Amino acid sequence: MAMNETSASIPHDEDEFVRAGLTAAASRLVSAPRVAESPVNFECRLSQCIQLTTADGNPV
Repeated sequence: MAMNETSASIPHDEDEFVRAGLTAAASRLVSAPRVAESPVNFECRLSQCIQLTTADGNPV
């Protein structure tokens, strides 16, 4: 299953699209590629990064 292949720990220089047998396609709004075979695609931009902490204030 392609979804399992894309969650594998692989070397940085290995192409996840090739490994999973999927086609990379250009996105419209972001620089990251999208999966061409997917009927629905979401393009998102990070607007805020919040560090989560435990109840005693330690980072998660």
